[in-house]
Amino acid sequence: MRGAAGSFYFLTTHYLDEADALCDRILVIDAGRIVASGTPDQLKSEVGGDVLTVTAERSEQAGEVARLIGALPGAEVLGSQVIGRVPAGGSALVALVRKLDAAGIAVAGIESRRPSLRDVFLGLTGRSLRETGAPVQPEEALR
Repeated sequence: MRGAAGSFYFLTTHYLDEADALCDRILVIDAGRIVASGTPDQLKSEVGGDVLTVTAERSEQAGEVARLIGALPGAEVLGSQVIGRVPAGGSALVALVRKLDAAGIAVAGIESRRPSLRDVFLGLTGRSLRETGAPVQPEEALR
C-alpha cells in the first residue's frame, strides 16, 4: 500500500486475498519469525508452479490418476480429486491429458490455477491458516 511520498501503511491481516490485492510487499510471519518477504508475485512464483486439480469421474480411479501424476511435488488424493503442482505453462497439462487418455481414465474436470498467498503460506509453514487458529475467511466458512 502506498501513502504520500516518503510514507507507507502497515497492514496486518489473516485475509490473504486482501493482502494480495492491497499490498506492494508482504512479510510472512510464522511463530513470531519472518519466514519470507517480497511482492505478492515474487512469493507466489517461489511456490513452484501452478496448482493442478484433476477430478476423476470415478473416485476409485483417483489412485491411478495420482500414480500418473505422482511425479508432481506434493501430489495428494482427496476423494476423487488429485491435487499437485505443475511447472507454469501448458505443456505439462497437455502431457498429463495424454497420459490420462492413454490409461483410459475418464476425467470429470481438470483445473489449473496460479498459486495463491494461501498456497505460499502453506508451503512456507507446512500448515494452513486454519491450523494456526487464525480467523476463517468468509469463503472458507462454507467449505
